Amino acid sequence: MRRLVLLAFVLAATALLVSGSGSAARSAAPAADLYLGQWTPDTTSNAATQGHTFTLQSSDESGARALTGNSSGAFDDYCKSIYPGVQPVAYFIVTTSWNNATQLGGCQSGKTGGHVYAWTSTQIWFAHYALIKGLPKLIGVWEPTGNRNVSDKFTADHPAARFLTKVKYTSVGKKGGRIAELITAAGTGEVAVPEKPGNCDSTDVLGGFGAITVKVVKVGGPKLVELNDVTVKLVPSAGEYEDCDTQELLKAIPVVVKTADSSEEDACPVGSAGSLYLSDRTSKYGSDGFALEVAKCHLAVNVQQAKAKKGSHVAVAVTLDEKGY
Repeated sequence: MRRLVLLAFVLAATALLVSGSGSAARSAAPAADLYLGQWTPDTTSNAATQGHTFTLQSSDESGARALTGNSSGAFDDYCKSIYPGVQPVAYFIVTTSWNNATQLGGCQSGKTGGHVYAWTSTQIWFAHYALIKGLPKLIGVWEPTGNRNVSDKFTADHPAARFLTKVKYTSVGKKGGRIAELITAAGTGEVAVPEKPGNCDSTDVLGGFGAITVKVVKVGGPKLVELNDVTVKLVPSAGEYEDCDTQELLKAIPVVVKTADSSEEDACPVGSAGSLYLSDRTSKYGSDGFALEVAKCHLAVNVQQAKAKKGSHVAVAVTLDEKGY
């Protein structure tokens, strides 16, 4: 009984610590699937957590409880589905890289305040999801040695796919025509993904930030006409990242228009929604590609290095950092 009281005290204390982190914490319980995937504590985390990873996967009640050992009483208090106040409840297995992939069993329930609590016989793990500057974070406490001193706090990140793009591309009209379009684009950013996908598989994009400025100018005839001059920012609540031996892709990443030149021929209201596609391919198996569509602005750019004329270039770099920070 003394052990269960101590466990309850520790969890209550850590809840106060984490929930006091200001705007980083959400008042409403985050969806359970936001916790899934791999997380790596960053350099601001306590030393005991650095160099480790936490991987969260879904479980059922019996599977999670089986991992809690002598802490099963604490698990029941917070996670047992038939107990008052527990529903709604989602169950998790937390795998740490500490001590040969230790696994903890736990839950997010009506009694955990939107957090995930997890246990083994000797460990307590506690965390809360937050979205900070567009990127998902996991903020919590890990007691890998069972000393109960509530000191090993961490802020952890998902893997991040970072990108850089620079485009200067001339598109000529029908053969013999004098009208051409000059397309330029430049920008950087990053998106978070739950974990590195398998070879040539895709994984969902969970958040991110960045901006790309695009200009489209019509050249030829009696005058030069600026069709589009916009900057779009990423609002990546959807989309996919694909990792392959010969290419890395960002597909259907949501964007909105951040700024637009009011004098351009194609009016483009700020806030107009669109989609971004980036492909970073080795020259042997294709070429880099850039595509952006904002229907409300009549903006549709789709260019590839393989089709670039002399003096044009389409350069895209997409790189996955598994640490995410």
